[in-house]
Amino acid sequence: MDIWQQPNPFQSTCEAAMEEGCKIVKSVNSQTRCFRYNNMELAIAFLESNRVVMDQAHADWFLQYIDPKTGKKNGTIYSEGTGVWFWDYTLPEVRDYVVNMVVAGVASPYFDGTFTDDEIGFPVEHEGAPANMGMSPEQVADVRYWAQVASGVVIAKIHDVGKYAFQAFFDGSYDGGNVGPAPNAGTCTAFMTRYCAPEFQNISFTMALDVNSFNQTLAAFLIVRGPIAYIGFGWASGQETWRPEFLWDVGRPQGLCTVVAPGVFSRRWSYGDAVLDCNTWRGTVPAIKPS
Repeated sequence: MDIWQQPNPFQSTCEAAMEEGCKIVKSVNSQTRCFRYNNMELAIAFLESNRVVMDQAHADWFLQYIDPKTGKKNGTIYSEGTGVWFWDYTLPEVRDYVVNMVVAGVASPYFDGTFTDDEIGFPVEHEGAPANMGMSPEQVADVRYWAQVASGVVIAKIHDVGKYAFQAFFDGSYDGGNVGPAPNAGTCTAFMTRYCAPEFQNISFTMALDVNSFNQTLAAFLIVRGPIAYIGFGWASGQETWRPEFLWDVGRPQGLCTVVAPGVFSRRWSYGDAVLDCNTWRGTVPAIKPS
């Protein structure tokens, strides 16, 4: 932690540490994908590209306390903790800066893409902030709308430069970029029927692992996933939830999802078949070829 985040966030080198970390990861396996973190709601001082403009000269770029008499900013930047400010996306110059900052941040060859946190906009995870500032519902909605516009532009521009945007992956919902729900015994047939449909066979895909139904979840993922896909535990995907199965080599898909019997779904891979039987809630996965 102390490698990238100092007690004074304005002295931290988080972005440099992320790049060095990805460089090390790729030195071990150049095919490993490494994503850079960005936050679309917050300006955070421990991110070097954020704190470049976190000063009084750019005070208007950030949300401030509202003067109850005028209904406008009173000049005092609202902060939740040291160096945690909120972008004011109603300003075109802020939208331009954040979009260009995120895109420029993935220019390094060690970054394959970006994870843009909190892209659904203010006040996600900070529900008390509007009241603390004295903002009206209309002001909150305005900031949130323009934040989502900026997030959409980020995804398009990241694609244009040949990198990945994690939030462009389909997760079955729009919930702020978390991995999508996995099927369970009750939803299995409906879930697999939906994602075996032709329109879902070539999309970027994310799915959450269920530790209590690991083989079933993994089988479902291998059967319905597109050419670019992610499976994991969302924010909990740290060392404490690492599974050796993440290193399995199942080869390449030899076809698409097929319905082999009512409630039974399968897909052939280089080293075997992934099968999910929703009738018995039993999943099997291909044989492993050591990497």
